[in-house]
Amino acid sequence: MLQVNCCRLSPNPSFKRDALRRPLTQTLGHHVKSYFLDHVSSIAAAEDALRTELSGQEHPWLLLSSNGEVVACIDVAAKLVGEKNLHVQVNMSGKHYSEDITVIDLLQRIRTKVGGSVSHDA
Repeated sequence: MLQVNCCRLSPNPSFKRDALRRPLTQTLGHHVKSYFLDHVSSIAAAEDALRTELSGQEHPWLLLSSNGEVVACIDVAAKLVGEKNLHVQVNMSGKHYSEDITVIDLLQRIRTKVGGSVSHDA
């Protein structure tokens, strides 16, 4: 089983969706794929863009489907191995594995605010 540690879910009184109260493995499922927005201008700018796009949320950010299911868990990080790379990482739920366009659309909107380039792990 693939275990994802991109974010830990905990109760969040400002964002009362059931998805935030479930364990990460239950929320995301067992199979994930990842998309990245590499080389963003800054972590703070990426977090601000995520707050704007996913209003009412703070870390962890969850991209939800129209019926409230978790499509993806989103994190902002700095990869310091080799070349420094500030990036946004989006780990997609196995249940929503084929909803790439939803994730790509979000990353493209964020990219207009913080720069960078979109890639994936496939």
